[in-house]
Amino acid sequence: MSTVASYASDPMLAGVKTAIVGAVANDKLPQLTARQLSIVLIVHTETGERHTISSLADRLNVSAPSITASVKRLIDVGDLVRRDTDRDDGRVVVLGRTAAGSNYVRSFTASLHKGNKIAA
Repeated sequence: MSTVASYASDPMLAGVKTAIVGAVANDKLPQLTARQLSIVLIVHTETGERHTISSLADRLNVSAPSITASVKRLIDVGDLVRRDTDRDDGRVVVLGRTAAGSNYVRSFTASLHKGNKIAA
């Protein structure tokens, strides 16, 4: 089996592809970069965690200014995350969930499930 053929038949990859293509093709959803999508998914699915600019920068292996710019874009395109100031340290920005971000994740998840059904 060639490498290309093994990718083509991978149901997980097919599901991810369908979700991403569906999100890109849906003109009602904001178009996000991989970094922006990662931030939205982390903030909205890891609800027990405290997500700061620096913790996301460490996790995504990028600079804090890169995360700050991505967060600004996420807010500008549709309030997909919320910026809060830490109560104990006003210098720290903590990210939170929003209704718009939850709706985005819901739509993305529905596309992912649709893709997995198609691939099965």
